[in-house]
Amino acid sequence: MDGERIALEEVLRHLRPARARIDLDRLAANYGALQRLVPLPVMPVVKADAYGHGAVPVARRLLAAGAPLLAVAYVEEAVALREEGLSVPIVVLATFGPGQERMIRKHDLTPVVSTPRTLEGVLGPAREGRRPLSVHLKVDTGMSRLGFTTAAFVEAAENAKANCPVSKALAAVPEITLDARLR
Repeated sequence: MDGERIALEEVLRHLRPARARIDLDRLAANYGALQRLVPLPVMPVVKADAYGHGAVPVARRLLAAGAPLLAVAYVEEAVALREEGLSVPIVVLATFGPGQERMIRKHDLTPVVSTPRTLEGVLGPAREGRRPLSVHLKVDTGMSRLGFTTAAFVEAAENAKANCPVSKALAAVPEITLDARLR
């Protein structure tokens, strides 16, 4: 059986000879070129171990090239970067699970909040914290999959006393700040 597996791997290597080699200096140069084209900070996404290229070395090189923050998909990915000593803001793009709110607070992560329920999930730990918790509010831009409707977002942002549950939640918790770097 092991001989069959080795033979299959050998066949696949010849059928699928593609390899990805990442030159971190070229990656940094490409980041710099992109950053020069846009007037806002560019947030590199290093989810899935930087797409299999090594999240820590890729992140460190992009930070050295001037990236002001990073993004990952999951809380665990962000915690792994923190454990490697990365202290820049890290945005967690995917919805987090029950109980992960405290991990978000403990590791000073920035969750993307896309529903009133996820907003409520971060409110409890935020109230317990001594410093504001930065969050990104996700706005549904037309695909009707994730995010607050434009009306709910505008209401939350413009009128903290409105009857929208998001607005009430934001107005009631001074320990949460709305981070506007994602545009």
